[in-house]
Amino acid sequence: MIIVSAVLDFESKSARDKVIEITSYIQLATRNEDELCISYCFAADPCVDNRIQVYELWETEASLLAHFSHHTYHQMVEALNSVGIRSTENQMYLIEKNKSVFRPLTKTEDEVNVIAQRINKLETEVDEVVNNYIATREIDQPQIDRLAGLLNDNINNMLDEVLSVDSNTMAGLFPDLPFKNRDEWADALIKKDLYELAYRKYVLKDPDASDYFATATSNPVIERYGFNGNAATPKELRDIDKQERFDLFKRN
Repeated sequence: MIIVSAVLDFESKSARDKVIEITSYIQLATRNEDELCISYCFAADPCVDNRIQVYELWETEASLLAHFSHHTYHQMVEALNSVGIRSTENQMYLIEKNKSVFRPLTKTEDEVNVIAQRINKLETEVDEVVNNYIATREIDQPQIDRLAGLLNDNINNMLDEVLSVDSNTMAGLFPDLPFKNRDEWADALIKKDLYELAYRKYVLKDPDASDYFATATSNPVIERYGFNGNAATPKELRDIDKQERFDLFKRN
């Protein structure tokens, strides 16, 4: 995808406003007629009264080049020249569609991809044990040991590889790690809870361990228990809980 960003300065606010007025139909025509034009906007800068901020987003470089031969492009150039531009500043950026905006910690993309492949393999092996339990309702000690090893050893090692940062940085991120996909976050939480439940019930033989696991959206829970008010935990309590969880995470 191609982003075009520009600044157009005019002699006065009235000249700037006239340009916006006489080009509004051209902007609309460009969006409607250029199929690969995603966005095309010439807007007044709210902080500089003689300036227009330009933002264009095109699907491909070829679509932008084709636009330069389109009648709406020539109409826009004619309209701008009719008023007179004092100065311009233009930039064009090539971007990857749907690329994550999260900052890298220390690993390159290729290094993270290798670790991602290992995580996918790990997930397959964990699913094999879990699915066997779901199908048979039986799990023996070797399987529990295998599951614990897969989760504890592999995840700890991979976290050490991915998150090569100091404890202060980690404490700032945890537990709000930037999962971009909510489905992935929910999947991770559910698998973690199921593992802890299975460990309590079948390894520790905890008589208070639950026999059931269920998920629900917030609205049915609120309606069922008649909850009113704010569910937010005070920040000082969240900070204490976060530190305790982080300390436990490091110890284990």
